[in-house]
Amino acid sequence: YEELLRQFPDHSGAYHNLALIYAGGKEYDKAFRLITQAIQLAPYKALYYKNRALLHLKVKNTQKALEDFRRYFSLLPKGQKDKQAEKLFRLLKQYLQESKKR
Repeated sequence: YEELLRQFPDHSGAYHNLALIYAGGKEYDKAFRLITQAIQLAPYKALYYKNRALLHLKVKNTQKALEDFRRYFSLLPKGQKDKQAEKLFRLLKQYLQESKKR
């Protein structure tokens, strides 16, 4: 993917996929930088927001995860569902509400 980016620096998919590779290797700073670059290049790609939300969860940043999940859901085609992401979103909202009560 790095070679692809050298040849095509505006290839959002290459940034996204490379971010996933770095995330898998627990290199979260690089992963965030790359996936954010992918989003800047293609802000209409719902999947990029979902994966950045999941990355936020890995580093325990639930508020930013919620923001990215909201954007993800807003970009899904009308009528398309992601039950797993919806369940996770509800659990995160509940967790944040309960933590504010403490």
